[in-house]
Amino acid sequence: MNKTFRYSFAAIAAVAVISLFVGSKPVYAQVVEAIVRLQQTTPGIKQTGHTNISGTSIAAEFKGGSVSVNNSTSNVAAINSVIASPFDYVSAVFGQATNTTVQNYGGYFYSAGPNGTGCVGWASSAVGNPNGGWFRSDAPGGNGVTGIATATTGDAYGGNFYTNSNAGVGVYGEATALTGDAYGGKFVNNSDTGSGVYGLSNSERGFGGYFVGGLAGVGGSGQLGVSGNSFVANGNGGLFVAFGAEGIGVFGRARGSTGLNYGVYGDTLSSAGWAGYFTGGNGVYASKLEVNSRTTTNDFTMKAGSAANTVLLGAAGGVASWGKVDSARLTSDPASLSKVTGGTFAMSGSDMQGADQSMIQLFTGSTEKIRLNPNTPTSGAFINVSGPNGNHNVRATFLASNPDHGFLAVHDSLGSQQAYMNVNANGDGVITADTKNFKVPDPTDPRFDILYACVEGPEAAMYTRGTGRLVNGQAVIDLPDHFLKLANMGTLTIQVTPLDECEGLFCRKGDSQFMVKELRKGTSNIEFDWEVKAVRKGHEDYKVVRPWDDALPDGDVKQQWNARLKSIANRAAKGQNSSGRP
Repeated sequence: MNKTFRYSFAAIAAVAVISLFVGSKPVYAQVVEAIVRLQQTTPGIKQTGHTNISGTSIAAEFKGGSVSVNNSTSNVAAINSVIASPFDYVSAVFGQATNTTVQNYGGYFYSAGPNGTGCVGWASSAVGNPNGGWFRSDAPGGNGVTGIATATTGDAYGGNFYTNSNAGVGVYGEATALTGDAYGGKFVNNSDTGSGVYGLSNSERGFGGYFVGGLAGVGGSGQLGVSGNSFVANGNGGLFVAFGAEGIGVFGRARGSTGLNYGVYGDTLSSAGWAGYFTGGNGVYASKLEVNSRTTTNDFTMKAGSAANTVLLGAAGGVASWGKVDSARLTSDPASLSKVTGGTFAMSGSDMQGADQSMIQLFTGSTEKIRLNPNTPTSGAFINVSGPNGNHNVRATFLASNPDHGFLAVHDSLGSQQAYMNVNANGDGVITADTKNFKVPDPTDPRFDILYACVEGPEAAMYTRGTGRLVNGQAVIDLPDHFLKLANMGTLTIQVTPLDECEGLFCRKGDSQFMVKELRKGTSNIEFDWEVKAVRKGHEDYKVVRPWDDALPDGDVKQQWNARLKSIANRAAKGQNSSGRP
């Protein structure tokens, strides 16, 4: 490396300097007790002495065992005399480059070794705020410090800064220009897999790098603690690593209470890039995560509140909660059906299964309208349909005395059952109501219906009827086979009505027929009508008067009794008592 350096010195102490005298005579160094002489060979013979010089010294190379500047007040004054703004502190080394037309350096540090360091800054004081290195640039496009490592092997550093002080700073960069691209520190690495800045912390709670953006009102509102750029395919704008048990690779904090301030801000201009890329046990740690646009992820885990077969349910206000979904129930949260469906529910092409003894309730406001309850495994189920006042309108259930016998009832507005169908203890189907009707449209006037009520009596009877004819004063009527199969013939009653003049009629019963004869041994040949009634076989002990709970459906007995009393009082007030009791 052949270079010629030209140095201009204002005051330099403790360096091997040659004092030059201008003229045709040889040049000598003047000392009181010794003479420092020029020598023609390298390295020459070591000489002892001091030199004071005013002017310019030019040489191809300077070498020495150590170089230092005395930090006395007089030397500080000498240094301050050649700079624009006086310092209020002393400097062990001061470098100044005043040429503005070429690339010049206040200090140039170079190392060619694979593990070498261009410059080492060391602050050994354990008190105060010592800096291992302090670099400053006042130029709009200048750099406080530029470190370049060109070695492609070994551990080469563009800059290596170190401090032993508890409150010290390994490197401190400051850029005071408010225009242009001014950097407190600029670190460049040309390796594809290298990093412009590499921060390492050996403390469990330390930081590999700690960067703070501009304060409010200082340097603009968009100051960044860290601005990292990488222009290579696999380069990193910034690489932050923490090896501590509780270390943090990147720590971002936003202290502003107003406006848009970010602990970490990520931005990408690539359609396939990431504004932020986080990996590890917990990809991102934050007390609150808010995403204002779509989030896409291949895996998402939330530990708090999670359990098997649970899903995350969102309320209208954006608050999420956990809900359970399995064969037992839709969810353990009573409001989950509304959260999932917005208040409605529909299914198609699939079965819905519920857990043992779980129920389904549907409400209008706070009024229960429908309830489906399977009850316990030893009892039957029931379905309740309620009116606007909350009282039961329809109840499909079972006999309280026999869970395997069904019961279907309709109730009045007070909740008292007024008509029901049930299967009694004998297995008979029973219909009970105030009236039993048939209804057909009026065949001549479609605006109306025709309703007939059933003929009722204090027994479970059946009848058959017809028209017969006397021949010489007598006739035999054979009862139909279907009647004979069901009727108890021991309870048979017969009515006959002659349709023409005669002496009168009487009857004689048989096992499957009866005989009709004219009185006074008459011999009339006339027609007559007949009707036969009998109690149905198996219903001979029909009870007309029974206890109110003789056929009671499953449910709250006290509630049913109170509803019954209210209904009876209501009927009495209307004069419509139709109990039928003797």
